[in-house]
Amino acid sequence: MMVEEREYARLLGYPWGKLLEGDVRARAEQAADWYERHCTPRTYCVEASGKLVTGITAGKAVDAEVQQLWDAGKVDEAYFLDRYAAAVVEKLASDLGAHQRPGTGGIPFEEQFTLFSLIAPLQPEMEMLPSGMLNPRNSLLAVVRYDAQTTPNPCTPCQMPNCSFRRRTT
Repeated sequence: MMVEEREYARLLGYPWGKLLEGDVRARAEQAADWYERHCTPRTYCVEASGKLVTGITAGKAVDAEVQQLWDAGKVDEAYFLDRYAAAVVEKLASDLGAHQRPGTGGIPFEEQFTLFSLIAPLQPEMEMLPSGMLNPRNSLLAVVRYDAQTTPNPCTPCQMPNCSFRRRTT
């Protein structure tokens, strides 16, 4: 799994630290396997006005598959896959370091529109609906605590092989 099992379990509704067992574990592994074979999460970073703005998405393919599973009456499979995609996005966000998101941490939700406008040119895979909701569902915008003078580039430890927007340190 690309994500920590405890975090995935938490997003499935389990208490923190409880590990998955039996049929639940099998469903979780099935969802993780499907995601890792068919999806490519994306992280986009842009430095603007002294801030590092990031957009992270689990990708459109997962939304399509979740909808297809739901329509086929495979609600459990849809739920496990959706929660796995959420765990991927959360992991990528935490890997960037300390960050704040619109609607939390002192950033008003209305800032979502401003942040999106900064990364929109880089985001063919993500859109913002008039409500401010992001599409695909498992996506987020954040401001990463970053100071170019004193903080290492948060994209440096990223292991995403297909990130064409990775900032270079050389």
